[in-house]
Amino acid sequence: MISLDRKTHQTSLLCSAQKTEGPQVNFDMHRTPGFAISRTHQMQRAIIRKEIGQMELKLTPEEVVILIKLSTTEAPIRMGKLADKLQRDATTITRLLDGLERKNFVTRKQDISDRRAICVELTNYGTETLDRLIPCLEGIDSSMLKGISSEDLETTINTLLRIQENLSSNC
Repeated sequence: MISLDRKTHQTSLLCSAQKTEGPQVNFDMHRTPGFAISRTHQMQRAIIRKEIGQMELKLTPEEVVILIKLSTTEAPIRMGKLADKLQRDATTITRLLDGLERKNFVTRKQDISDRRAICVELTNYGTETLDRLIPCLEGIDSSMLKGISSEDLETTINTLLRIQENLSSNC
């Protein structure tokens, strides 16, 4: 059973085998890695969304991720391989690419070696847009990391990678 103290935002966990009279363990959800990672990601996305809007670009943060991935891989890339690289399902990638193609950021065409497969690549407009956007994203990263030493950042990234390994072994 879980109970939440609305004033302190602390959650008390009670083992299902214990009766409510038993000892309680205080659990501060806001101090867990998952919550901190999720909250940081939400805040960063909100800032990116705001900056994209100020640049009058009709892009979502998810679409920006696809443009960046396309710019750093050998073009053209099969849609399935792109989905794998981004760890997203094919349906989501297709939906995002539909929007990017309508806005002329990417083009899709049949794979020459396998007509069943569809490849995607950046258009010139997509590349030009990304060239304008990258300095903005670098500025967001710079302000996000202000006051954090390179050693602390390296430790954080290494810790997150270990957490990912631990989680992937439990999937």
